[in-house]
Amino acid sequence: MFCLARISSGPKCSFSVRRYQYNTEKNDCNRIF
Repeated sequence: MFCLARISSGPKCSFSVRRYQYNTEKNDCNRIF
């Protein structure tokens, strides 16, 4: 799963672009390049 951007109010992400990768352990987004 990949995230488009991190929501500041929580760990939910918009899954679309591979610029952000979803981290299931942290339940958050990690920015990847």
